[in-house]
Amino acid sequence: MYLDQFEEEVVEREGLDGRKKKVASSEKRPNNWREITREFNLNGFIGVKRSFPEFLIHESGEEISPNCLQKRLSRYNIDLKKTTPKISRGGHSPAYGMDIDNELYLEVKQRRAASLSVNDLDLRNMLVTLLAKNNMSNILFENGGKFHFGESWAQRFRKRHDLTTRVPTSKARENAAGFDLKVEKYKNILSLAINSHRVPPELVINCDETGLNFVSNAKRTIETKGTRKVRMCGVGRSKAQIR
Repeated sequence: MYLDQFEEEVVEREGLDGRKKKVASSEKRPNNWREITREFNLNGFIGVKRSFPEFLIHESGEEISPNCLQKRLSRYNIDLKKTTPKISRGGHSPAYGMDIDNELYLEVKQRRAASLSVNDLDLRNMLVTLLAKNNMSNILFENGGKFHFGESWAQRFRKRHDLTTRVPTSKARENAAGFDLKVEKYKNILSLAINSHRVPPELVINCDETGLNFVSNAKRTIETKGTRKVRMCGVGRSKAQIR
């Protein structure tokens, strides 16, 4: 039941001068001291007494005093905190292992490099495909396993790989490769078409087919405080454009 690991217990002994003084004596620590400490942190002395009654008795058969028990459990708790490994970023390693997790991350990066969207549902579908590829589909809840891999899993996955959810930007930050050459080519073709068909310049309207709205489609407006319904022209009619 006991390890070769010792802890100090304060007891009173009589010194050479006849005075009683507190000294430390060695006592073996039980193998299940970590479980005892966790039970104490969760349910206190009552939980320890219910789950580990043998811990409350000395090897001599005497009951441990409450003061000694308190000190002992306090030392156990300190050691437990020192020996408990810190949880890594994003929580513990997923049930399917970090190899598949990293492979999933690479697939996400490939989709984003192609400007394809990836939401939580896409992420789970990609994981299901990888699990099937690695013969691990049996861990899924729908296949009789105990893991669902839902929204909380997706959140931990993003945290592990330094990812986040974003709203797509409305304007491209960079032009496509060879953009300037394509613009010059387009101008030349347009110029030849106008000259060959003798199209008057005043009839050349929106030749680059940029969407022009009939009405403003702003996302926000000014309204009185407390107004429940805010009506605004153009909302929900994004296709009311001329090209």
